[in-house]
Amino acid sequence: MDEDLKIISTERTKGPAVWVEMEGYYRNEINNDMSKWGIEFDIVTKDVFRNCASVRVDVRYRVDSRNFKETQFLHLLKKENTWLIYSKIFTFY
Repeated sequence: MDEDLKIISTERTKGPAVWVEMEGYYRNEINNDMSKWGIEFDIVTKDVFRNCASVRVDVRYRVDSRNFKETQFLHLLKKENTWLIYSKIFTFY
């Protein structure tokens, strides 16, 4: 993630700190028992041109007995041979 990452959902615009905060919230809920945490994803589309990329990812989360789904559209730039996420647009369903 780039430090200036923008995260935009159907609810509001966020930054990387909120992403980290949300993960911390769910880890607290399961007392850091990672056997109760699961993430699976499918890369649906990927478009790369030189040092730019756009990726659609369908994600399935499990936190204890609750399940969430999300579609993410990620935009990346290659910087010094490393791909960095500069924006994430997503919706839960």
